[in-house]
Amino acid sequence: MYARGPKPKYRYAHLHEGHVEVETVDYQFAGVFIKEQIRQPRLKLKAKDEDGTSLYEEDDIRKEIEELNKNYDVWEQTWKEVKAFIENNDLQDFTMQVCVDFQYLFCRNRDQHGARKFSMRT
Repeated sequence: MYARGPKPKYRYAHLHEGHVEVETVDYQFAGVFIKEQIRQPRLKLKAKDEDGTSLYEEDDIRKEIEELNKNYDVWEQTWKEVKAFIENNDLQDFTMQVCVDFQYLFCRNRDQHGARKFSMRT
């Protein structure tokens, strides 16, 4: 619902069946998402240590973890800024006012059955 205010999104790309797909997640929950992305390669590394064999190269996994940690650091900083921007500019209240104004203007010219009223004023 629009009255809840702006919802910033975190965009990410991933490979699915040979195609790059772009997805979004609410920005405030992106930290949890990135942490999960970090956990998965760590599990691969742990499995490699236990088995001694793996399909994944250890250096590639470590680079992936390092890149994800950088992404998390960037998210952490930008989330503070995005959150402050939304709060300092009162965007949720503004969005609510715009929705109420729209409802008033939209409903004002309708009768009780939802049909549009027309007047022949000159």
